[in-house]
Amino acid sequence: MRPFSAIVKLTLRNALRSHVFQLLLVLLLFCVTVIPLSIGGGSAQDFIRVSLFYSIWSVGVILSLSSLWLGCFVMTQDVDSYQLHMVVSKPVSRCVVWLGKWAGITLINVVLLFAALTTVYVIVINRYNQEGRFSAAEKEKIANEVLVGRRVFMPDTPDFQAIAREELKKNISGSRNPVGQEEQEKLYEKLLEQAKNGIR
Repeated sequence: MRPFSAIVKLTLRNALRSHVFQLLLVLLLFCVTVIPLSIGGGSAQDFIRVSLFYSIWSVGVILSLSSLWLGCFVMTQDVDSYQLHMVVSKPVSRCVVWLGKWAGITLINVVLLFAALTTVYVIVINRYNQEGRFSAAEKEKIANEVLVGRRVFMPDTPDFQAIAREELKKNISGSRNPVGQEEQEKLYEKLLEQAKNGIR
């Protein structure tokens, strides 16, 4: 586990030193702050939809470019600086090296994605809540249709076995002839099927 964590830390350090990655990071911050602030006009629903669509699309594109760049840069940088030669000369498998690089790049992308989406959400909600920007009717519609959680309510399933047992007791107690064990089991199966089908 120590070699894996060391490779992840090395990947993070090399990525943060890359000038292209820093440029993509600045571009990401620019997109998540400027795009929601530059969209205006239209209804509240259009504002939220367009702001989120363009912001999230730009975040996806920039993070894809940064992943591609880091995937190429980190490996070539390690080869050029002979760091990879030092790592593979140790008792570390190639699979651990590859997984460590992948985990480091994925960790960077997860952190950047979380930060970008949180920033977009805060900016869009702040602009949406500005006084006089949207009418009360539009805000009420958004609150009822967009900014609301949905929950599915399923009907309570009755205990069919208990219902079948009760019906079986009634049939046995109302019968004049004794009922054998096999007949009770057959009658119970029949009553259980009737309970499931809603037949009384």
